[in-house]
Amino acid sequence: MKGEIEMSKRPVYLPIELHDVFELLEERKSNMIYFTTAKGSLVQVNEYSLRLSELPNMAFYVKQEYTSVEDQEVGKNETN
Repeated sequence: MKGEIEMSKRPVYLPIELHDVFELLEERKSNMIYFTTAKGSLVQVNEYSLRLSELPNMAFYVKQEYTSVEDQEVGKNETN
């Protein structure tokens, strides 16, 4: 509609727990996992070697593509 701001199609990074990181690794989806560096940047896990001892102190995120509310399936009646 005219005058409305269209949301960008940029990805959304959602925080995840460490056990979710291991599940994604088992599913071979490491390209979806990101972590924050000491400088606060988001970096893909595939780009770094990490020590196991560092993992509990790190913040991990999973990359999701943005889906507008209108396009989401949550709460939609399947008979419509």
